Amino acid sequence: MRREDTSTRTRQLGHFAIAAALFAPLGLALSMRPDPRGYGTHEQLGLPPCGVRLFTGMPCPGCGGTTAFVLAAHGHLLQALRVHVAGAVAAAICVVAGVTEVLLGLRLLRRAGLWRYAWLSVLLAAFALQLSIWCWQTGSTLLRAAGR
Repeated sequence: MRREDTSTRTRQLGHFAIAAALFAPLGLALSMRPDPRGYGTHEQLGLPPCGVRLFTGMPCPGCGGTTAFVLAAHGHLLQALRVHVAGAVAAAICVVAGVTEVLLGLRLLRRAGLWRYAWLSVLLAAFALQLSIWCWQTGSTLLRAAGR
C-alpha cells in the first residue's frame, strides 16, 4: 500500500471516529426520559442535583441543558427549545456534524478544508448562546422572585 493511501485511510477512520463520538450522546439521550420539571434529567446518569439551584434557588447556566438535549433527541424540538436553547442546539450540532463527518469519511465532501475553521465558529457561537441563555434564565428567576 502506498503512503498516500495509508494517509487517506487514516483520515477516513478519523472522520468515522469523530462521527461515532458525536452520535454516542444522541444514543445515550434516546435511552433516557426527559424530566417533566424541565431540568434534572442528568440525575438519571447518577449525577447529583444542581448545586447552584439547591443553594440559591436560581438556575445555573446548564440547568435544563440535558433535558433539552434528550427532548431534541426524541424529536421534540419545540419543547427542547423552550427548555434550554443551547441543549437543543447541541443536539442539532451533533446530528449535523456527525452526518458531515460520515460524508467526509466516505469522501463525498472532497473540499473539506474549510470545516477546520467552522468548528471554531461553532464553539464560539455555542459559548455566546450559553451565556445569553444563562443571563435570561437568571433574570427571569429574579423577576419572578421580586413578584413581577
